[in-house]
Amino acid sequence: MSRWDPFGDLQNFERRVNRLFDSLAAPRLAGATADEPWAPPVDIFEAHDALVLLLDVPGTRRDSIVVTLERDCLTISGERPAACDDAGRRLLRCERAGGRFRRSFTIGVPVNPAQVRARYRDGVLEITLPRSNSPEPQRIEVPVEDE
Repeated sequence: MSRWDPFGDLQNFERRVNRLFDSLAAPRLAGATADEPWAPPVDIFEAHDALVLLLDVPGTRRDSIVVTLERDCLTISGERPAACDDAGRRLLRCERAGGRFRRSFTIGVPVNPAQVRARYRDGVLEITLPRSNSPEPQRIEVPVEDE
């Protein structure tokens, strides 16, 4: 016969739940590898005559960032060195993701590709997409012909 310890069972349950949450968070906390892309956070807002995107990509070299606009799809890609790859230090915790990233957005308004501007300052990539002055769609009347 064994003694029932209700608090021991509760502690075992707590340990199991903690292990579950740790295992779910482990890939995110360990940082991305070359095979696990990460996604930098982005803010998108509408200015008077343009759409503006702000991407947080600190530690990313400017020459590794590629911005492409194809039809109504804006794609931003690049690579940031992994912060946890230094073999000379004893790693205690690594939460800053590194590796390749790629974000794509569908632009819902006509954009003038010749005037798109990108600026990288203080780890923030700012992309300004000026609206195109293309005319609004026009309705075309189709006359009904007699048979």
